[in-house]
Amino acid sequence: MQGTEMTDEKIRVVIVDDHPGVRAGIKNLLRRAKDIIVVGEGGDGMKAIELASTKKPDILLLDVELPVVGGDIAMRRIHDSEPEIRVLVVS
Repeated sequence: MQGTEMTDEKIRVVIVDDHPGVRAGIKNLLRRAKDIIVVGEGGDGMKAIELASTKKPDILLLDVELPVVGGDIAMRRIHDSEPEIRVLVVS
């Protein structure tokens, strides 16, 4: 196909949710996709900020209601420091 590039690069994803079962369920779903790799996971907003900085994911799945630092605040901090990361907010 003209205009599209085929690469072997995988989409790097971080999952942040305060419920371990939800994280595990999302991770299991994403494992089925050949072009996605989960590179980190955490359970609070501070961990989301840390993982965004250290893992440099393409996509960060972020729960809205998180302990320590809320998802909305974490999202703003991530956007300010790592604007290339796409944040998908889930609730």
